[in-house]
Amino acid sequence: MLLFASLPVSAQSPTEEALAGFNRVIAADNAKLVSQWSSPKFSATAKPYLTTSLIGSVRQAIAIMRKNRKISINLWDGDFVTGAQGQVRVVAYDEKILDSTSTEARLSAKIITSDTETMPTKGPSDPVIVFHMKKEDGVWKLDDILESGRASRKAHFLDPLEYGTRMD
Repeated sequence: MLLFASLPVSAQSPTEEALAGFNRVIAADNAKLVSQWSSPKFSATAKPYLTTSLIGSVRQAIAIMRKNRKISINLWDGDFVTGAQGQVRVVAYDEKILDSTSTEARLSAKIITSDTETMPTKGPSDPVIVFHMKKEDGVWKLDDILESGRASRKAHFLDPLEYGTRMD
């Protein structure tokens, strides 16, 4: 008689799991599953990769923009994860865990993009971006993005009237 069910044990540490989750997000971005934030299907396609909170900030921004239709705002002109325009390929490198717990991690990575399928060239001026990962429903997902000199991605979408570019 079996008294205790054996539970699956992850062979990876939380840090390794967070990095693997981050790499899943980059792969999803390359597959265009998380890049098109204004698409009606964004919430469904992004759910396996982005936290409920981050997706909620996008939904809130869209609702605010619909309510304020008289104001022409360019909220986010570019890929949701990288901010790049016209990208075909995203490459992350020099990933480093800045801090982590069993359910949250902050990591930095250099991001380069290419507008073709060829491998982008790495350079010393490639931006370092900080990614906040969170374990949600047992899966590591992207919760926020911090780029130097900009509000976090979540803050940007939670307050589109403040951070969007007025077009009128």
